[in-house]
Amino acid sequence: SSRLDSRPTFGKRGAAGDELIADLFEAMHGLHFLRDAIEGAHYCLTLALEMVPSRAGIAHFFNINKREFIVAATMGAKADSLILKKHAESDPILLAALKKKSSLVISDATASEARGLPRFEVVGMATSLIASPILLAGRPLGVFEIANPIDGIPFTEDEGHALSYIATQYAEFISTRGLVLDAESI
Repeated sequence: SSRLDSRPTFGKRGAAGDELIADLFEAMHGLHFLRDAIEGAHYCLTLALEMVPSRAGIAHFFNINKREFIVAATMGAKADSLILKKHAESDPILLAALKKKSSLVISDATASEARGLPRFEVVGMATSLIASPILLAGRPLGVFEIANPIDGIPFTEDEGHALSYIATQYAEFISTRGLVLDAESI
């Protein structure tokens, strides 16, 4: 998919604030050329992991009727085994991100509620984590999570804001494409 390959590439970690958002603004334009929520989720996770080189990324979609999250897209070693895994609405990290209504940045995930969550055991125990809610007019559509920066330096609030920006743009994309919740499509 040439549209995915033509987006800007991010340098090493360290772009901050307005510079990071400006880079993302340009990169997020490519989202609008994709077919559906699954392709869009992969695009957003790829972008997030390029922005902050990390070991894992997970896109959870929220099924409001069943009051649960379903893993719809992943990036990283061993993460594919998480596809279609379900998490209760009460999952401590996902719920905290939704309640905060912006990115939840956990510098030391080993001392947080993320410790011991099975999804992080699959991808390698979470050391640092960002969970960003995907909200449309306040309605929860899902949560993006990225974990374990490759350089070992904990995530920053600027990186959390950048993931919030990605999630906001993705929510607008979903508003025109729809959310995918059936297993065959995922």
